[in-house]
Amino acid sequence: MPVFFFVQVASAEFQLGGGRYGAVALGIDAVAEYDSNITRSSAEEEDTILIALPKLLYRYDASEVLIDAYAGLQFRRYMQFTEYNAENIKSGLTIEYPNGDVGESNFDLRLDLGYNETRSADPYLQAVVERNTYHTNISGSYYFNDRYFMRSGLYYKQQDTVTAGFNDITTLRLPIDFLYRYSDYLSLGLGYQVRDTAVEDVTPPAADSMDHAVYAVANGQLTPTLDLKLRVGGQQRQFDSNAFEDQDALYAMLELGWDVTDFGRLAAEVGNEFDTSSENVSVETAYAQLSYRHRFNYKLSSLATIRFQQNEFTRLAGDQYRSDDEWIASLEAEYSLIEDRLILDGLIYYSDQDSNIPTASYARTMILLSLSFIY
Repeated sequence: MPVFFFVQVASAEFQLGGGRYGAVALGIDAVAEYDSNITRSSAEEEDTILIALPKLLYRYDASEVLIDAYAGLQFRRYMQFTEYNAENIKSGLTIEYPNGDVGESNFDLRLDLGYNETRSADPYLQAVVERNTYHTNISGSYYFNDRYFMRSGLYYKQQDTVTAGFNDITTLRLPIDFLYRYSDYLSLGLGYQVRDTAVEDVTPPAADSMDHAVYAVANGQLTPTLDLKLRVGGQQRQFDSNAFEDQDALYAMLELGWDVTDFGRLAAEVGNEFDTSSENVSVETAYAQLSYRHRFNYKLSSLATIRFQQNEFTRLAGDQYRSDDEWIASLEAEYSLIEDRLILDGLIYYSDQDSNIPTASYARTMILLSLSFIY
């Protein structure tokens, strides 16, 4: 039976300046992965992949600022398709202000940035693709008074595709939401989002675009056991080149959570968004997902998920040349052998995609067994 095996080991932390300057720790992730379809294509080629990621971790939380950072080098080795072997840099930095309940402020800020290299299957391209990705995200809230506040952010991602024949993608996204605290538990408001997408290293015309979305917002608790995150409205994708036709679509992001019991939680997600592939193609993605998490006791929990996703691909002159329908089901169980130190996890994952493009119709199975250990 195919198995995915994962082990994580981290050393005891080393305090800097007695903790005044934070703490560092060494860690390593070791993985043995089975995948029945490594390219996510009709070829359905299977392989086992061995992965090791030694890394250095840093944390500082001794004041109103929280800092988390890590850097490491991932080694990926395929047992059969050795041409996909890779050494990938992994890194990330998160800074938050204020740190929890420390201090008082009428605003909060969060910075996320990183540089990460990947070599994995692209769901739009049906190929293993090597990429270098830089991201910088700044987000936060400003509270005018007890009732009115705003949330905004600036999200930048530069995706450089190393694999020949595919394009680089750069996106810059700016959302801004104005909210009214309807009650202690629920906030309502209106929002606007603009996103600029540039396709680079492409033979013209490029699918460069500017997206505009206007939507209503609702965040918080509807009842003591039911919580809601909602953004719903309309969006338009305006292309820079007249060779493409502008697109209008529903803009939606819904997350609904229900605490069925003290030990069980049912969650639903629905959404519709635009994307752009590294083949200079515009993609509209709609999805619906239902999951149930159950905690049997303080050691054992499980998560069952079912998801449907539809991708509509549009190229020159509004030609919707490709349509994908994908069903995904997974079942995961987690058992804590030693609390916060040794965790056993298992996952069964299956997906089936039906497309009008024969190479994009496929099935994929993954079976995962993981052991996470922190020292």
